[in-house]
Amino acid sequence: MIHTNIIDVQNLSFAYSKSSKIILDDISMKVPKGAIYGFLGANGAGKSTTMQLLTGSIFGNSGTIHLFEKPLEPQLPSVFNKIGCLIDSPSLYYHLSGYDNLHYIATLKKTTTDNITEVLDLVGLSESAHQKVKEYSLGMKQRLAVSMALLGNPELLLLDEPINGLDPQGVIDIRNLLIKLNKERGITIFISSHLLDEIEKICTHIGILNKGKLVFDDTIDVLKQKSGRSQKVMITLKDAKQYVNPLKDSCNNIYLKGSTLSIEVDTKEAIDSILLKLIELGAHIVEVKTNEDLEDLFLNLSK
Repeated sequence: MIHTNIIDVQNLSFAYSKSSKIILDDISMKVPKGAIYGFLGANGAGKSTTMQLLTGSIFGNSGTIHLFEKPLEPQLPSVFNKIGCLIDSPSLYYHLSGYDNLHYIATLKKTTTDNITEVLDLVGLSESAHQKVKEYSLGMKQRLAVSMALLGNPELLLLDEPINGLDPQGVIDIRNLLIKLNKERGITIFISSHLLDEIEKICTHIGILNKGKLVFDDTIDVLKQKSGRSQKVMITLKDAKQYVNPLKDSCNNIYLKGSTLSIEVDTKEAIDSILLKLIELGAHIVEVKTNEDLEDLFLNLSK
């Protein structure tokens, strides 16, 4: 099967001058169409610089960037008809309503204003559409900023730290929104972040940037396989003992401790398969946990 890469970066390097520190050192990455790609790295690793390069705000010293299977530079600025961006702090007009903010941005972008109501509904701001933005919570402002990026029905969203500074409910709202946009609209999402646990919850693919070098570029499952570390899923069940034998045929190394089954797995799909089997057996699942999170893997790989 041939997979289209919405973003294809090859051997990209960047420094502000010949004498200054190299910020990006020969990085290559591919973002498949329909993916949610998490771009991870500590503050100062070069994430925001990469975002600026992807939008043509600055240009690399060497290497190539292809968007939609074509070189980026010749497509500027028309390529932004297919891209929505949220980079740095959103520029909101606090004295205007949410609706008027979108109308103004649509006019500046010379795009249609016909889908403003639809976009506001999509991000859950319909009831606050005519409320002044200065009265919005931080999470509402961030959702409004995402809605600005959605004007014109983009195929690709570039989001730089979209959940930074949000409270737990705001984080959940943005997380659910991004999953919805990806699943229902088929929008490819490239999201940079240092919040590793959140990235793991939504992303299909990840790139890990460490001191200007891309040390990983693939799916989370491949990362876990390459880590060489055993992964286990712990499933707490009501009457757990009765499900040990039915699962033995499809699971390796299954152990029972109290009301919890501990099962070694290779992929997330394996976890899904186990949970589906338990549901088919009528199991009452209380809790599901894994012993391997993205933060552990990131730290292990970055050493």
